[in-house]
This record gives sequence, structure tokens and C-alpha cells, in this order.
Amino acid sequence: MRVRNSNYALEWTLEKLRDTIADSDVIIFTAQPKFDLGSVYASTLGAVPVGLITSLQENQKKIASLLLDKAKDKCAKYGIVAETVKRDWGS
Repeated sequence: MRVRNSNYALEWTLEKLRDTIADSDVIIFTAQPKFDLGSVYASTLGAVPVGLITSLQENQKKIASLLLDKAKDKCAKYGIVAETVKRDWGS
């Protein structure tokens, strides 16, 4: 639901404020929640393979990257050049 709302908000902003932000710096970011391993530990009886944790974290990063790329493409559709910011804040 959040992604849909965020996409709608971005689309609305680009459509309604395109002329206002056309010559501005537009930076798009995504915030990721801290990775919760509680359910993973519970489901594996406390013996979580390191590879599983790494895989889950990498998948979360890929999803965030895809969301940023989609938002950047949406901006381009309206003639707005946007910069995306990707940072790894750790787990």
C-alpha cells in the first residue's frame, strides 16, 4: 500500500508542480526499515544460516533500487531530471 501511495504522490507532484520544479534539483530517496531478523531466528530455531541473512538483505536492497529506478523513469516522463540517492546504513 505504501508503494502505491508513494507512486501516486510522486505522479501528482510531477503533474501538478512540473513547471515549478522543472529547474530545481530533484532528489528521490527511499527509506528502508531496519531489517528485522526476529521472525527469521524464530523460524530456524535460532540457527540462521549467514547466507540466508545476506540473501534477505540483498533482496531488500534490490527492491529499493528498483523502486528508485521506477521513480526516476517517472520523473523523466515529465521532463524532470531526478537524482537518486542510495546509501547502505547497515543492518
